[in-house]
Amino acid sequence: MRLLNKEEKELCKRILEGDGNNNFIGNLLYSKLSGVTISVTRETQEVKVLIDRKSDDPSEVLKNDMPRIKEITVLLLNVVNLIKLLEKENYIMLLQVSSTPSNKTTTFGQGIADSVKTCMEFPDPAISELLIEYVDKEIFVTEEFRQFCANKYISRDEQRFRKQISKTNFALSLTIIALFINTSLSVFPLLTGKEKNRRVQTDSLKLELEQIKSLIENFKKQSNQNAVKLSEELTKLDATRTNYKAKE
Repeated sequence: MRLLNKEEKELCKRILEGDGNNNFIGNLLYSKLSGVTISVTRETQEVKVLIDRKSDDPSEVLKNDMPRIKEITVLLLNVVNLIKLLEKENYIMLLQVSSTPSNKTTTFGQGIADSVKTCMEFPDPAISELLIEYVDKEIFVTEEFRQFCANKYISRDEQRFRKQISKTNFALSLTIIALFINTSLSVFPLLTGKEKNRRVQTDSLKLELEQIKSLIENFKKQSNQNAVKLSEELTKLDATRTNYKAKE
């Protein structure tokens, strides 16, 4: 689901508020169509935008009516594409409430019936076809659409994506902080001179350990030598005793 523009969000709000109360395109756009009539003819597949003309002066028509027609054209484009998107996402359901003759022309808006009008046929046939398809269908919203509006028009997929991005950024921030702390702990002692003292102490400790190890090795060696001498003396003593007994 793509992100919606301001106009589309406003239309979504109107769709939600009008649910179950003749929620047709004509009603959704009514407040936007002051002095405007939209004419939809199925048989000829024509959509016309009619502006109540306030002057017959061609320059006034060009100055006032043509920009208004362009504005209404963009409005119709937005509403038709929005309805198509919402239906695709299963946010709304469209119901044909009555059969409409193929030759019937449907009109909606706030234009004055008998006034002289500036008329322009809608330029995009694809949008005209969609408008003809939707104009007589009532719009019903789903619970998913209610949640969508309640979440500020952000879809669940988009919410999950944003949460994942947020978690990723948080984890990345923690990693950067940890790296900074680790680097600081390594660099700070070097800057303060403590690292040098620590190395001196470590080297001194190593030397003392080597000396203790050497003493232990010497002690073992001396103990072994003493044990050998003691064994030799005991052997000699046993031999003397044996000889003495033999003489007796």
